[in-house]
Amino acid sequence: MNADKSHCQFYVYIRVKLGKSAIEIHEELITAWNSDVPSLITVQHWIKEINDGARIGLVDATRSGRPRSSRTYKRTSSVRELIDDNPYLSSHDLAQQLDSDHSKILRILRADLEL
Repeated sequence: MNADKSHCQFYVYIRVKLGKSAIEIHEELITAWNSDVPSLITVQHWIKEINDGARIGLVDATRSGRPRSSRTYKRTSSVRELIDDNPYLSSHDLAQQLDSDHSKILRILRADLEL
């Protein structure tokens, strides 16, 4: 059985409230789920958040900022249109025409367009 992150966080939360140390908690997690558990450093980080009051619930906080993905529908459609117009364009040409990184264009071609 795999150790689900939310199960581990709940277990850590309860054990912290009972006064257990990070090492004790981590060893108990390993005993319960073998080696498929968060690292000791992760457990220590969770304990610090619990003790500082930063981690009130078990759900990770939403994060602001730009999404990591640049593979938007608009960008993917643009790549598809350029390829339909000229199937002999190289990935470098596509990147230059769309003012994008070559690696992002490659991801669109392989993952989204399956080319």
